[in-house]
Amino acid sequence: MIAWSNVPSTGDPARHADSGSVPGFRLLVDKMPALDACEPKKSDQFPYTFRLRVKKRAFIHVRNLEGAKRLMTGNGVLAPVREVRTLTGLRGVAALWVVSLHYTIGAGWSGAGFWYAVAAVGNQGVIIFFLLSGYILSYVYETSTARHPLATYAPFMWARIARIYPLHLVTLVAWGGLIALGLVPRLPGDTPVTFVQNLLLVQAWGFTGDTSWNALSWTVSIELFCYLLFPFVAFALARRSVLFCAAVLGISLACVGFVPYDRLLRLVGLSRDLPLSYGFYVSHFGFLFLAGMALQRVTAWLHATVPHQRLFDLHLLVGLWIVMVHAHPPVFDWTIAVGSSLVIIGISTDSGLGQLLFGNRLMVFLGEISYALYLTHGMFRLVFHHYAPAVSLPVTALLALLFAVVVHYLVERPARAALRRLLPRLDGFKIPAPSSGVLGS
Repeated sequence: MIAWSNVPSTGDPARHADSGSVPGFRLLVDKMPALDACEPKKSDQFPYTFRLRVKKRAFIHVRNLEGAKRLMTGNGVLAPVREVRTLTGLRGVAALWVVSLHYTIGAGWSGAGFWYAVAAVGNQGVIIFFLLSGYILSYVYETSTARHPLATYAPFMWARIARIYPLHLVTLVAWGGLIALGLVPRLPGDTPVTFVQNLLLVQAWGFTGDTSWNALSWTVSIELFCYLLFPFVAFALARRSVLFCAAVLGISLACVGFVPYDRLLRLVGLSRDLPLSYGFYVSHFGFLFLAGMALQRVTAWLHATVPHQRLFDLHLLVGLWIVMVHAHPPVFDWTIAVGSSLVIIGISTDSGLGQLLFGNRLMVFLGEISYALYLTHGMFRLVFHHYAPAVSLPVTALLALLFAVVVHYLVERPARAALRRLLPRLDGFKIPAPSSGVLGS
């Protein structure tokens, strides 16, 4: 059953969407609500805000009655949600941070100074990826948490596979071809067994200790693991208070610093010599994904209760300060996670200072091609260096960026669209693939 009501000063909100929404989430609901029952409630930041209540717990906020009407179509089909472009831009920055590591220290280049120190800890960009992934999936799919996760599990997973698998498969096969041609070295972990594990996207689940083939795809493997659990965890969080979600956020970030699973392994006498041993990365980055999910609930509560842009700008500035102060060796994952969480809160309004820094066209474009850039920049550097060893690393990085643009438009997007066209045949309605952390939009 669905009912409309005006937003109170406090409550349990989910997100804001205006009448200019772009195509987004669709959810079949029980009954078309009576929109005439909506009464506007004026607030400082969002002049007219309404709330759609789904089974008492899941909410959608729109800024005016016209926007509310546009959200409801046909026989109770919940239509578009607004893309938060600043989050897409942040994903692009995170991808560049990872690339900076592989094109400096990873390429054997030594240097000094502030920016070299930042590049030296470029692996911290992956922390931002997983926080964003949990946050954005919770944002886009939140209304579906009013239904039992099994009700939408198949189309959800198909949408996610359509998003991540085609490009992963292409880069995996390409890596095998490059090894056969002698353009990239074959490492001890590049075996037929690990190839099958990569093919199934389970290579980071603890079956082997080290990365293999296109090594960067370990993050995609863990992302798939998180997807498998996401509908159930989101279903549980949607039925809890914002205080409970804040506690989950705090505990998850604490686990990133305390690494309880690693301590447990050592307690029972198991030595984690390699990064993927015993599924440690699944635990470590799974906590970051969970933190992102809980962060979305807390952020939505802030949107409804303290809708002042200056507050969000302050979160952004403090978060950026924490990240920049700690972005040098030795770096601690939990400090970057805390700072990045504040940055995400700060830019979640898609306006103000966040829009200026991360919502401009360049940053959003980088975010859109981030998945292609992430999966291809390593192999591009190795192959290009094979044929043009004299070309400087900055030039190579720029060419890798251009190559990612080509892959994004000629491979990633067409393949994703082809698979998503099959989705409505599963159960009669469509859940699109939204923006998602390491995986792009």
